[in-house]
Amino acid sequence: MMNNPDILLNRAKALRLNGLITHWDEIAGADWLAAVLQWEEDERSDRSMRRRMRAARLGHFKQLSDYD
Repeated sequence: MMNNPDILLNRAKALRLNGLITHWDEIAGADWLAAVLQWEEDERSDRSMRRRMRAARLGHFKQLSDYD
């Protein structure tokens, strides 16, 4: 179950959301908590991918349909 408070707390710890963890007793049952953690995980994953793509210096790709 994704809304299990123990699982959500572990996800927050993995994200190092220390302010959130400090106030965990106040927000543990909030309906929005799972969504916020998912947004943060998704955003960090996207930023990580973009950073790795820039570091790889792959440049821009040309679609196959653009070739003669």
